Amino acid sequence: MLATSIQTAILAVCLLSKVGETNENVLEVTVETLVILDKELSDEIDHAFSRKRKYCEIFDEVQSIYDTLEEEGINITINLSGLKLTTELKDQLFIEKPVETERDETFIRINTTEVALELYDWIQENSWNNEYDVVIYLTNKTMKFEKGTSVIHGIAHKEGSCNSEYNIGIMRPFPETIAFEIGLLLGATRNLLKIPEEDIYSYVPDYLKFSRGSVQQFKTFLRSPESDCLRTTDVNDTVVCWKKTPCPNFCTRFQSSTH
Repeated sequence: MLATSIQTAILAVCLLSKVGETNENVLEVTVETLVILDKELSDEIDHAFSRKRKYCEIFDEVQSIYDTLEEEGINITINLSGLKLTTELKDQLFIEKPVETERDETFIRINTTEVALELYDWIQENSWNNEYDVVIYLTNKTMKFEKGTSVIHGIAHKEGSCNSEYNIGIMRPFPETIAFEIGLLLGATRNLLKIPEEDIYSYVPDYLKFSRGSVQQFKTFLRSPESDCLRTTDVNDTVVCWKKTPCPNFCTRFQSSTH
């Protein structure tokens, strides 16, 4: 009887932790994210379950980076809410871009503004950016600016989330890159607190943590009305991922799925 009472009490604590604390000083938001895979990444894994597992694991690492903000009073949950494939080559972005090879490196040169507009038009046709807080297009292609040698790891608009014109991004499928570009969409910038040597991350071996400047910029944006969409969760999630909670294993919840 005592064991049952203890288990009931633990379960009650778990349920409370899911709802979230009412501490007004804690900022709690959820970023409902749609991921679109380019044709190459879409064809990389045939089995749907294996594909979902791969990107759930990537976003689990992304979430781990954002979990470091909890000590700053910021709880940002990055939900992989949708995963769409590019099945036809005609729908592929960059198909008109010539491939270049230099020193055994293959890449394409892009105009970032043109590519972003191309992605926006495509997403707008499907009304995806009206449903999700953030829409990101993942590609394994090495991108460079039209002029110069700099490699582009990602493109995103500062404070773009919740704005259907700017809530999009193009990036490589790496957790650090995704976390960085979503950070831009949530208000952080590369030049933080006017300290050039401090980037959006503070790099520590085997541990990525957002810098002091980005923490303040997150707080400013997340307290503004421009981030209101992040305080509601209204997307019908279609990706099944384990979600981390502070509860024991028996209390961990599964995200709902329409598949």
